[in-house]
Amino acid sequence: MADPRRLPGAYWRFLGGETCSALGSAFTAFALPLLVYRSTGSALLLGGALAASYLPYLLFGLVIGAVADRVDRRWMLVGTNLASAAVLAALPALAAVGRLHTAELYLTSFLLTTLRIGFEAASIAAVPRLVDGTGLVRANGLLEAGDSAMAVLGPALAGVLVTVMPLQELVLLDAGSYLVSAAVIVSLPQISGAAEDRASTDRRAPGGVLSRLSGDIREGLRYVLAEPVLRSLAAMLLLVNLVQATAVAQLVLLAKSAFGADDGQLGWLFGCGGAGAVAASLAAGRISDRLPFGALTLGSVAGVGVCTAALGLTGHYPLAVGAWAVASGLGVLFNIATMSLRQATVPEELLGRVLTASGVLAKCAVPLGALGGGAVVAQVGRPGPVYVVIGALLVLLGLVFVRSPLGRARRPAAVPSGAVR
Repeated sequence: MADPRRLPGAYWRFLGGETCSALGSAFTAFALPLLVYRSTGSALLLGGALAASYLPYLLFGLVIGAVADRVDRRWMLVGTNLASAAVLAALPALAAVGRLHTAELYLTSFLLTTLRIGFEAASIAAVPRLVDGTGLVRANGLLEAGDSAMAVLGPALAGVLVTVMPLQELVLLDAGSYLVSAAVIVSLPQISGAAEDRASTDRRAPGGVLSRLSGDIREGLRYVLAEPVLRSLAAMLLLVNLVQATAVAQLVLLAKSAFGADDGQLGWLFGCGGAGAVAASLAAGRISDRLPFGALTLGSVAGVGVCTAALGLTGHYPLAVGAWAVASGLGVLFNIATMSLRQATVPEELLGRVLTASGVLAKCAVPLGALGGGAVVAQVGRPGPVYVVIGALLVLLGLVFVRSPLGRARRPAAVPSGAVR
């Protein structure tokens, strides 16, 4: 395992740009659901906000993944960053003319996710181009640690800043962070790829662009569905997301109604979730060395379930903060392990398609889960009991998949793959 102190300088620049962007994104993640809550107070509309942010995976995910494998990834990263900055800059302008309503907030979430899909599809191949295979888990862990550290700092700062500036203006800080990220990526020619890699293949392939993209999409889906561990992982994530979407969408409502949290305390709740994620990110390399892959992933899911149930059972803010911190840390461990699995076993020329195909298969249930869960919370009248049921279902899912190919997997490098990079 590579020592992180010996990771290349280009990787550290990439890490710095992404960490800056993560700080801005933490402001937006704090501001958007709170804006929806302030304007509606509705559990169903809070669920709708999360649904809107995941709908692009269903509509565009497969196409964007195929495109990412055919264009220069560096310029796709730059373009999605610049477009995201423009989308966010529009929010304060709409507020200034009295046109910032729930529909505009939904549209903002929709557009940001669409652009984020493109960024993620292109960036998944960036780390393997900057870091050799022995350092992937640690490099991914440092990226997650940077994101998570900003998820601590961002909401805490946001809770202070909303006392001196309008909530909708916080997103301007995120817009600026996207510009910083774009500037860093421009300086990293090492992460270019895909366009030149596919040029000779395109010249030989029959049919037009749409025909080739359609073939690429089918190839990515076939790869995920044919590889037992990836197929099992996608199936489990579909079910987990169907259940867990409500817990994410209703966190603001839970904090306000069950714990009586003000905006500052809400910021600390988000921030302490980030603190748990930081701790998990930094420990990911050591933990992955000691635990089989299946035990790490399924244990994380079951642990998130226990913490989610605890959120619904406790009426005490400090206990809720602790439960959310642990749940966030376990979620990050799961994300690092599964991302490293894909990077280590999927050929680079397929990474964009495999990432988005996996994402579409796993996240197609989020809009349904968020809206359905919001309706259930509205019917029950309070979110606590719903969180307890969600927690129990997550524990059950972790147990059910123990005997699946995912549960039997031991190390990313040992997972069967149709090709080796």
